[in-house]
Amino acid sequence: MPHTLGDLATLVGGQLVGGEATLSIATAATLETATPRDITLVDSADKLHLLAKSAAAAAIVPAGSGPLDRPCIEVADVHALHDRLQDRNQTFFRPLSTEWYRDGDLEHGQTQFLVQDPDGYLLRFMQHLETRPYDPDRSGESTPSRRTV
Repeated sequence: MPHTLGDLATLVGGQLVGGEATLSIATAATLETATPRDITLVDSADKLHLLAKSAAAAAIVPAGSGPLDRPCIEVADVHALHDRLQDRNQTFFRPLSTEWYRDGDLEHGQTQFLVQDPDGYLLRFMQHLETRPYDPDRSGESTPSRRTV
């Protein structure tokens, strides 16, 4: 069952910038796989240029990013979003953690958590940390967030 952009903005405690709150969103997807019925996430301002290549109908972006070429939900901090959902007794499909993903000679770090919506869709919220050179001694490390959750 689709959700409206306004409903999603309320869910994540974000600010809707541009577009109509009644816009129907089918699911969440990556920048690369999103369709014109999906919402995607751009986790840092330095990646906003990637949104231009995405077919997504809307995006969740860092606060202060909009207005952009499509409707956006601005969120200040993935940690604050997690805390807000936890305060509302949200069940987490995957708890807040820090993950590193290898991409050739580089590793990309992100803090993330996953929730499952009432229709069974998984929503991943993440914030880019840094990109660093690949080191086989620490490759793929995954750690729970140091934040008290």
